Amino acid sequence: DIQLGDGSAFDFLGSVTVTSSIIFTTAYDEYAIKAFKYNSIDYLLKPIEKRALIDALNKFMALSVKNIGKKGHQLQTVRKIITNEYQKRFLIKIGEQYKNLLMEDINFFYSRAGQCYIHTGSAQHLPIDHSLDHLVDKVNPLDFFRVNRQYLIKSTSIVEIHTYFNSRLLLKLSPDNTEVIVSRDRVNDFKRWLDS
Repeated sequence: DIQLGDGSAFDFLGSVTVTSSIIFTTAYDEYAIKAFKYNSIDYLLKPIEKRALIDALNKFMALSVKNIGKKGHQLQTVRKIITNEYQKRFLIKIGEQYKNLLMEDINFFYSRAGQCYIHTGSAQHLPIDHSLDHLVDKVNPLDFFRVNRQYLIKSTSIVEIHTYFNSRLLLKLSPDNTEVIVSRDRVNDFKRWLDS
């Protein structure tokens, strides 16, 4: 933003070496030309339109393709959330039949002995031809969280949360009180995810 409580963004930008790309978001159109002196990618006027934000993020992605790394993956996630590009359904083969399963019918995904399964609201366990690593990128991270190497759960499936030894958490998931442990290295991220 440009107008800050204790001055302007340009006061700050003039006192540092700017190496990051910047997308300005402001209600003031008179600073647009000045903004482009400071690695500006775009200048979005408030209220910000969804299409303008998507275009700005796409412009950033195109400029950053050589040095994309972890931040690029995070930006890709933000873009997918804004544009709602996540999987909406899965086609599951059961014997000689196929079943179309909507995301709202899925409580969690889990892996057993190299096979991945979907657990549904009606307590069905259906095999799926994807790995959990692949599914993490297919589902909306606002709804699903990978709590350990075996489970990718939906927030609405959590019935109870208990403290567990060694700084971990024990979850009970609907509809059949499946018990799942949140691994110690994911506990803080899990708490932030639930609290967002």
